[in-house]
Amino acid sequence: MKKITCLFSIIVFLGTLPGLQAQSLDYRNKIKKMLELSGSEQMFKISVKQMLEQFKGMRPEIPAAFWNDFETEVMKTSINDLVEMLTPVYFHHLSESDLDELITFYESPIGKKFVSKNPMIMQESMQVGQEWGKKLGEQVVKKLEEKGYY
Repeated sequence: MKKITCLFSIIVFLGTLPGLQAQSLDYRNKIKKMLELSGSEQMFKISVKQMLEQFKGMRPEIPAAFWNDFETEVMKTSINDLVEMLTPVYFHHLSESDLDELITFYESPIGKKFVSKNPMIMQESMQVGQEWGKKLGEQVVKKLEEKGYY
């Protein structure tokens, strides 16, 4: 009887897997769409290009055709690979409903405006952050000197 109950439980569990896989596929597709709409996918592509430029600089003897072919190959697969790797992270923090709302936001006029302005916001924020970090560093040194640690 225990074997039958165990077998039945396994069959029921296995029967739920296709639904879970479909849900996971829907979730992954929504992550991909959200990354695309948010501009993150484009930023990933730019990062890949920058990384490859660094490799080209380190290995100038390698023909440009290799790098061009490799970049094309990587661009076809790397975003999907990244989405696969990011899915558990997003799943841990965001529901499918949350992704739907983010997609709705990024498809809205204000979402599109945010995406178009975000690169400049990030660039200017980095400059502000550097200034802030410099001031904070100066405060640390001053306080250390006041306390006799410097």
